[in-house]
Formats: sequence, C-alpha cells, structure tokens
Amino acid sequence: MKYGAIFDVDGTLLDSMPAWSHVYVDYLTARSLPPDPAMEKKLNLMSMEQIAAYYQTRYGIADDAATIIRDQVALMEQAYRETIPLKPGVKEFLLMLKARGIPMAIATASERHAVTAALRRCGVLSLFPVFLTCTDVGHGKDEPDLFLRCAEEMGTRPENTPVFDDSVHAVCTAHRAGFPVIGVQDDSARDDEPVIRAHSRRFIRSFYELLEGPRPFSFRDICRR
Repeated sequence: MKYGAIFDVDGTLLDSMPAWSHVYVDYLTARSLPPDPAMEKKLNLMSMEQIAAYYQTRYGIADDAATIIRDQVALMEQAYRETIPLKPGVKEFLLMLKARGIPMAIATASERHAVTAALRRCGVLSLFPVFLTCTDVGHGKDEPDLFLRCAEEMGTRPENTPVFDDSVHAVCTAHRAGFPVIGVQDDSARDDEPVIRAHSRRFIRSFYELLEGPRPFSFRDICRR
C-alpha cells in the first residue's frame, strides 16, 4: 500500500497567517478602504485570482487582477524571504516522512514564488517532489481539484493520503473528497476549531505531537477505513 502526504503552507507549515492579515489590512487602508475582519480568516482558502476578484467586486478597485496580485505579492515577499518561520516541529516531522520514503506534496493557495522563498530558506523545499497551487489547477480549496491533482502526481489514492491543513474550508473539502485530514491549529482559525476537529481524523497544536508522546504518527491509524 502506497501512502503519501499533502501539506498546506500558510498556517500549516509556515507561521505566516499574521503576516497575511497585515497585508490585507495594509492594502486596503492604503486606499482609504475599510478592511472586513470576517474576511481575514478566509484568505488562506482563496487563490490569488479569487482575492483579486474580491477586491474588485467588494471594493470596486479598478486595477486588473494581474496588478492586484502583483501588489499583494510585493507586500508579502520580504516577509517570506526574511522572517516567516516554520511552525514548531514541522522540519523534524517532514524529515521523518522523507526517511520513511513517503512522497509529499505542497497544496497552497498562495503565490508559488513567495512561499518557495520561505520554504527554501527554512531548508524544506527539496522535500516536496510535488508542488501545486490553486492557480495551477484553476480552483480554490473550496473545490477538491488541488488535492486530487496532488495525489495523482504522487501516485497515491485519496484514502491513503492524509491532508494537513488549518483552514476549515480546505479541511471540509478534503474530507468530502475522501482524504483523511489532520487539522492543524492556527490562531487565524480559532473560531472554526470545532468544525475542523469534527472533520479531522486528528487535530494537532504542534507537529511535535506527531513525533513525541503517547500518540506518534501512524499512517495505518490515520488512514483507517
């Protein structure tokens, strides 16, 4: 039986959601527009194109999507290049999977260039033979296409491929598509934690929980029917 693992980036591998919230606020306040606090927790679900469309429809921003995306990425790139860290235990857990010969995939709604810089700086980019974005598949994480493509490229079946994600919408989408889910705690999704727990085989606050203590990570347990 071949196992694989799919990882979200922002809020799951990287502790980057606070920086994204700042970008959202900074982008709108620079244009004297009021940010919607309810929108902040949905940003890691949406593709860059969806975020651009949101700005255009909600706020009437006249820039085209390419310009909006460029402006957003420019605001975030320095943080990705220089400061955003991995969440605790991430590198150790990924190296453990690598040592066991488990193929791993990135499934992110963020711009490839930005998150690649952070993952390279943190020393984990080379661990992922598959790296796909919502832009690559043409859908956000409210549709299962991104997860299905990752599994296809790794040569694994959804039921044998845990998805690690912190977003309630992504967790629910992966669950409905037949992937076992490990929900990852992030402060940006605090209000959604009960729903995330309900749709996850396991919920963790740190990747160290999967390496230490009474419940080390087991594909057999997580992928049980």
